[in-house]
Amino acid sequence: MITLLNQNYAIAMRIVNGIPFLWIAELFQIFQSGRAVLFYVRLVMKGLLINLWMFAPAGFLMPLAFPAFRNGKRVIAAGLLFSILIESLQFMHGCRVVDIDDVLMNGLGTGLGYCIYQIGLFLICILQSEKV
Repeated sequence: MITLLNQNYAIAMRIVNGIPFLWIAELFQIFQSGRAVLFYVRLVMKGLLINLWMFAPAGFLMPLAFPAFRNGKRVIAAGLLFSILIESLQFMHGCRVVDIDDVLMNGLGTGLGYCIYQIGLFLICILQSEKV
């Protein structure tokens, strides 16, 4: 619901950003103009981190729940496909920003979750070998 429903119904416009990390160029322009840089940096970082952390549990839980997803490439591909589905629904809804950065950060978050899963497996193996 958070990703599809617009909190501000007065603004109904479709914005699509297909250029990865366009915000970096915008940030340089803001630095040059002297506008409220810190506010913008916080806003961008908050958005990136939310997308990263929102998909990390999927990368951790998919291999636990489904043996077919014990492959890192499959987990990340599933995370990217689900993210693309969400962005497509946002595009069809027409009142949300569709951004390639969201897809990339969601994929990265899925990969992060999978790395945490792998670290957990490694630690379990170490603990079990010490018991023997």
